[in-house]
Amino acid sequence: MKLLLAFSAILFIWHAPLVSAIPADVQQIVVDYMNRFRESFAVALPVSNMNAIVYNASLEKKISTCTVAEHAGKDHRVIFFDSLNLDKGPDTDGDIDSRRAETVMDPNNHHDDVEPYRRTVNPLNAGIGCIILRKPCPYPGQPRNAVDKATAMCFFGGPEIRKPLEGLKRGEPASQCPNGKSEISDYMCKA
Repeated sequence: MKLLLAFSAILFIWHAPLVSAIPADVQQIVVDYMNRFRESFAVALPVSNMNAIVYNASLEKKISTCTVAEHAGKDHRVIFFDSLNLDKGPDTDGDIDSRRAETVMDPNNHHDDVEPYRRTVNPLNAGIGCIILRKPCPYPGQPRNAVDKATAMCFFGGPEIRKPLEGLKRGEPASQCPNGKSEISDYMCKA
């Protein structure tokens, strides 16, 4: 009997999900945060074809393990978080000014903190799906025994573009929207 219980416990752990979806209220916080950041970037640069992000639960299934996430990160579609505490904060939190927008656009800038911005403001991304990791993962390029690890990840959906800012069009915000303007912003496009 003890052997059967032990075997059942091992089977349960073996088949338990390595990730879990984020709650609906946190999904909306993530979408609001991303759109606020993307909108301020579209206005600051300016970007004429910035899509508004919507939550896409099917993107949660794109990430199942640390190895998959690290591979997806090389494809510029994953952003890693030590936590998903994206409190709204003051009205200026998450805003980006024109100087910072130009820094993000500079192809010669290879500073580590610029890459997550580039992934976030890829104008053709239209969806995002996030997961919470049952076991934290090291950030890409870090050893498995690294102290700082990601506890959550978000996967961006959109056209299969490899480079984060490929497809960006400069010009009056939301002036080149194939599907019309977004309902949530006069400065972004409907995906």
